[in-house]
Amino acid sequence: MIAALTPGLLVAANSIVLAGVWLDRWTVSEVVFFFWAENLIVGAFYLARMLSYGSAKALPLSLFFLVHYGGFCAAHGLMLGQLFSLSPRSAAPWPGVDLPLLGLLVDTLQRVWSTATPLWLASFTALVVSHGASFVVNFLLRNERVRTGPDRLMMQPYQRIILLHFAVLLGGIAVRELGEPLLLLLVLVVLKTAVDLRAHLREHAQASQLPVSN
Repeated sequence: MIAALTPGLLVAANSIVLAGVWLDRWTVSEVVFFFWAENLIVGAFYLARMLSYGSAKALPLSLFFLVHYGGFCAAHGLMLGQLFSLSPRSAAPWPGVDLPLLGLLVDTLQRVWSTATPLWLASFTALVVSHGASFVVNFLLRNERVRTGPDRLMMQPYQRIILLHFAVLLGGIAVRELGEPLLLLLVLVVLKTAVDLRAHLREHAQASQLPVSN
């Protein structure tokens, strides 16, 4: 019963994205940037997993992951910004951010956040709940924590999101070039959900087969 909870929440969270496309008439750029923002949620919970070990090895690996993954998300956001325009509805500056990569990441997040509708925020919150439930259920309650370690965890989010977002990128470009028909936008979200669900199930099935680490 508990094993079926997190896949169900993942599908439910992505279903709200479908509602955003259908009811809120999200553009393809809003959809693509929404899934980019999901990367930040993924990274935050992987950082929490790594920090949970509290060892001398975990802390420097966690700091490296924070810088490297943050840089990856910043570069990804920059690339999307060049391919998809996302004009802010009401921009407000975030002062005090001077580091180049962090500034780029915050700037992209600011532009994405400034376009957010209530349904967008509800979808984002649902994804936070979904990934948070996976952290509690799979990592803590189902003992993935004793079968993995910070070094293995550091690479896992890349394995999950790179292929997924490559597919979303290509699909988003195709939808845009075809005039952003509603049906194709819905298909893009459904395909992303299916690929994400498959990756989720495979990742946790593999983790359950790992030996308990010392």
